[in-house]
Amino acid sequence: MIVSKKLEIKVRELEEKGYSFIYIEDYVKGFYKGSFESKIKIARNMLLKGTSLEFVLCEVF
Repeated sequence: MIVSKKLEIKVRELEEKGYSFIYIEDYVKGFYKGSFESKIKIARNMLLKGTSLEFVLCEVF
């Protein structure tokens, strides 16, 4: 299941171009890893600015 419309479009493009399933799987893993790392950076910056942990957990994750 793909939750991002942008990622779904990219995966379909890769399938149409004939890329292997393994390559596409690695691409998707990289996409989600980058997304998660971005969320961690946002949360860290919010906490450093004094935002409450409860707010950060509700808004970022």
